[in-house]
Amino acid sequence: MAGSVHLPLILAAVILPTAAVHAQTLAPAGEIANGRLSTQQIYDYAMALAEIERIRKAVADAPADQRPLVAAQAKAAIAAALERRGLDAARFNAISAEVEREHALRDQVRQIMMRDALGA
Repeated sequence: MAGSVHLPLILAAVILPTAAVHAQTLAPAGEIANGRLSTQQIYDYAMALAEIERIRKAVADAPADQRPLVAAQAKAAIAAALERRGLDAARFNAISAEVEREHALRDQVRQIMMRDALGA
């Protein structure tokens, strides 16, 4: 499914350690401060989502006999992708819910992911 974006991607089943917090002030995990996200938070979310989509595709494309091993490795890879972007599963899920509610925000996320996919 080239170019497709599956929003929101809820990671409730993935158990992740708390990620390092960005230098900027973030709302507590699970909350969006005043319903607003900074440009950096949107970018970080979109980049994490793009990486998670690539991980999910790798799991789906793995040979059936290797899929359980690849899926187990994917959990660690997803955790690392979120941590690189200063997110944890709860924060990612909260942003996913906001992206689902706000069409303009969803469009911003898609544009960032498209630019990433095109290497722009």
